[in-house]
Amino acid sequence: MIVIIIIIMKSGFLIEKKNILDVENSTYELSPLTIQYLGEKDGEDYFIRDLILFTRYCSDLPWPLTRTIQGKDLPIMPVWPPKTKEHCQHLEKWMTSTIEGPIGTILDSNAFESVLSFFDCGCGDGSIGIALCNEFDQMTGTLYNLPVSVDLAKENIQREPGSIQSRLNVVAGNFLLEDFPQNNTGYDVVLFSRLLTDWSPDVCLSLFEKAKKILKKSGKIVINEALYDGNEDMCIAWEYRYIFYDSFGKHTYKALKDYEALLREAGFTIRKVTPMTDYAFYSVIEAYRND
Repeated sequence: MIVIIIIIMKSGFLIEKKNILDVENSTYELSPLTIQYLGEKDGEDYFIRDLILFTRYCSDLPWPLTRTIQGKDLPIMPVWPPKTKEHCQHLEKWMTSTIEGPIGTILDSNAFESVLSFFDCGCGDGSIGIALCNEFDQMTGTLYNLPVSVDLAKENIQREPGSIQSRLNVVAGNFLLEDFPQNNTGYDVVLFSRLLTDWSPDVCLSLFEKAKKILKKSGKIVINEALYDGNEDMCIAWEYRYIFYDSFGKHTYKALKDYEALLREAGFTIRKVTPMTDYAFYSVIEAYRND
């Protein structure tokens, strides 16, 4: 027990409140890092509770663990694409409980300075689009998500002032099956935030090619993702953390050189990379059209 406590404390997840040698009377609390990682909204332990519940459920299935480690799908998997509003709410709660980090890295990168229009692919509940329009008065955006998911974004937008509502358009679609919807003039930016990490390189390449079709000639792709570079241990932990939970595939956390190669194949050149900050795991990549 003492060894386990020391390991957890050394990792920065717990803060000791009394002498560790007096185990029976020692008390501990979550560190600021742990609270940030687990999410401060709707209870700091949401991630852990949800994951443990699902893992316990899977442990009761007549299914050998070795098959899961080999990449075989469980007899039951999370529903994708989500079919009901309840499924969407469950999926998006994972994302919105830690939304401050992605929003912070995007704004700190200045990738949206002088941008007038953007297309947010896989917009979640609309939080990033709303934050961008609150930060930049002249900006308009199209928020794109699965048909059953867009209602969450619409509901959040309706809570905003009219000046924000009038500048955000919500569009339903499935990026695996369809091209992105176009506007009349083309977009300045196509944003991928915490989306590409879930998909294989082939899917990412397809999304970049679709993005090129709706961008202005001077437009760019903005990628806000956790890179494998500098996050090796974290990416491995994420892969195994979701072993009972995630059906998106294996080896989806990519290095900067992987994104560079995929973007080059799609006709883009990376001009700027804003590295991850101390409070978030995400780096921001800006890649412009070559033509």
